[in-house]
Amino acid sequence: MNNKLILKLTKNVENFIENEKHYGDHHSYIACNVKMHGNKHYISEADIIPICKELKLSKPKQEYINNLFNDEKINDIFYCWLEQEARYLQDDFFEKCCISSSEYWDNEIKNTQRGKNCSYPAINDIKELDKKIHELTKWKNKDIKEGQYIDILKHCNGLSGFFGRSSGWYAILEVNRLENMIDEIENADNWEDKIYFYNQLKDLYNACQWALKTITVMHKGMDLKNEIEYRIEDALQETAFIEDASAITYAIS
Repeated sequence: MNNKLILKLTKNVENFIENEKHYGDHHSYIACNVKMHGNKHYISEADIIPICKELKLSKPKQEYINNLFNDEKINDIFYCWLEQEARYLQDDFFEKCCISSSEYWDNEIKNTQRGKNCSYPAINDIKELDKKIHELTKWKNKDIKEGQYIDILKHCNGLSGFFGRSSGWYAILEVNRLENMIDEIENADNWEDKIYFYNQLKDLYNACQWALKTITVMHKGMDLKNEIEYRIEDALQETAFIEDASAITYAIS
């Protein structure tokens, strides 16, 4: 450990703050854009027939669904979906639902060592036992590290939720948490304290980078079209169709 490494870290963190800082709710945050509006996420009634065709629905069913899914209904679905995705995002991180415990992975490894199949077909397909154990251990270590990142952020009151117009930003951490740690390093009375705060800042910086990247990937995977397809299939299951050449008759089950 030397001053050169410390200066490099503080400079990297300062650049990170400059690039990722966003102001909201009277504080500056390291935050991720999770805004759902836009061409990728919004669907209008004009998109319903093409979606029905992709689902290979008959013309009578297409007509019924097209009449049912007007812009008002789609808008209601959209905002319900937004709340649902926001809840999943918060639960995945704050409640660590996206992380499997060490005990879970230890059981997977033990079962594999005993010649049993684990929960992952791709790993079961590996012939060599050592390679199977290596893959499971790799995933275990990944979950342990990511669980530590979440704990670090929660300890600093991070992952605090949504802010901004339409709740389009997800707050990972207040910027002053990082800035205060830089000050602690610069004002440390001795080398031991300087190294301590350096390690604290390094862990928090890594946790912020991981959260920003992970939430961005999750956000890109959110797709209103999938929700609309599910709602269409659900509507058809609730409706008993009788189709003939001249008309559609349906009755709610």
